[in-house]
Amino acid sequence: MAVQGQTDKKKELERMIAKRKKEEAALWTAISYPLGLTEALGRLTKDDLTRVRTSLQLKVKGVSTLKKQELCEAIAAQMPEGLERVWHSLDESKYNLLKAAERKNGKLEQPDLIYEQIVYFRSLGLLFPGVVDGVNTLVMPEEVLESFRRADTAGLKASVQRNTELAKLTRGILYYNGVLTWDELAKLIPLYTEEALDTERYRQVIEDAASYDASVQVQDELVAHADVTDIAGVRTEQGLRQDAGFYPLTKKQVVQAADPDYIDRTPQFQALVHYFMHHYELSRADAEDTVDMLAYSIKLGDPLTEIMQDIERDFELGDELAVRQLIDLLMKLMNNTRLWFLKGYTPLELNPQPEAKPVPAGQAQGAASGAAAGAAAGGKVIQLDERRKIGRNEPCPCGSGVKYKKCCGKS
Repeated sequence: MAVQGQTDKKKELERMIAKRKKEEAALWTAISYPLGLTEALGRLTKDDLTRVRTSLQLKVKGVSTLKKQELCEAIAAQMPEGLERVWHSLDESKYNLLKAAERKNGKLEQPDLIYEQIVYFRSLGLLFPGVVDGVNTLVMPEEVLESFRRADTAGLKASVQRNTELAKLTRGILYYNGVLTWDELAKLIPLYTEEALDTERYRQVIEDAASYDASVQVQDELVAHADVTDIAGVRTEQGLRQDAGFYPLTKKQVVQAADPDYIDRTPQFQALVHYFMHHYELSRADAEDTVDMLAYSIKLGDPLTEIMQDIERDFELGDELAVRQLIDLLMKLMNNTRLWFLKGYTPLELNPQPEAKPVPAGQAQGAASGAAAGAAAGGKVIQLDERRKIGRNEPCPCGSGVKYKKCCGKS
């Protein structure tokens, strides 16, 4: 049954990859340049036009009775008003990309964007993918180009800077707290900006970030870090700790954690890194990737036995002394890692107690899921496969479109 389950999972993954490739290929068909807005909208399906209309909050009368061409013309007529809201919700990454297209008079060749980001710009009617002179190109309709140039003032640049800061602060806060409501975020953000928060605009900025690069997740009234896999579960656990507020993070902690590649290198994290470097002759980068995956498992709430099984799958655990040392280091990491379901606190901060004593001789192998006794001291890597060479936040090489650490890096 287990083999059949793996086969079914592989087939489903293959279907997903094939579907994604088909969707991506459909983006790149011949397109005119220069491009008028009505013509650009005419390239879309009626469902796509509905997404443009709702994304820009356009109020088109008699939508159900309009033919496609009429709907395109109606949307094009109302877009200038909708675009004003869009321009002032941009952050630096989106603004810089639109600015690059503007400098090329509305044409951006060979864009370095993933499928979801291209669809994001298309769903707002800002950039349309196609092939110009044999080159994959994003084309900005002439009317959109003119609107962007008019809006590109010092005031817009100030909005972009403010939006970028809000997005970064949100990512940093969620790195430690995992899941928060909009109301909770609205109370926390001003602690780091020292100014009043426009909650409506803030929500639009964060929802845009979720749509554009999945740096956060939005589920109705909940906002979660991109790495959280069980939003409801984390929220339920947090609710059991009504007596504890969220951990009081410093602005430095929040800003540092906003970096997508940030690693919280606590002393306990570093100690485990040194263990893997010494016992398995890993480079520091590979050892940090290994321990970061373990820290991620801890944040997910995986028990020690399951984490040890993950380690045993990739490494030869070594003799009794080496296994005891590994378990001791893991327990210290678990007790000193800030956890989502503990509202950003570590287990030791909420329940102070003496550090766990070393695992007694004779018990280590059992805790290590039956590691072979008497293995050579220090152990050797069984197979430091390609998973250890892939960045934790890079797309999984299987083609699923999911981050490696949440896909094949976890299985």
